[in-house]
Amino acid sequence: MFFENAQIADAAATASQTMDPLVVMIVGMAVVFLGLIILIGVVKLVSLIYRAVIGKNEVDIPTSSLNQPVYSPSKAAAQLAPSALTDEQRRETVVAISAAIAEAMGKPVSGIRIKSIKKIG
Repeated sequence: MFFENAQIADAAATASQTMDPLVVMIVGMAVVFLGLIILIGVVKLVSLIYRAVIGKNEVDIPTSSLNQPVYSPSKAAAQLAPSALTDEQRRETVVAISAAIAEAMGKPVSGIRIKSIKKIG
């Protein structure tokens, strides 16, 4: 009789030691998300402390960078208009476009034939 009680006790202990895989997964995910939430809180806390110490929310931009020229697509298009290009610039443009197309197609430049080049847009 003592032997049967020992077997029952061992079986109960073994059953309580092995966890259901679903429970393990849920507990693991909960731990990960709890850690992420804590990490977000720490980052926000450090940000608040930094703002309190520095006293600013803005970044100082040097005035020398404000005088830089701004890219304008219309100016760039006007510079590359066909009528404004010399013959040498046209040849260079055709060579560059041909090389880009050949590279994209995976063929040698001599293996492609370009009939015309038109500006779109």
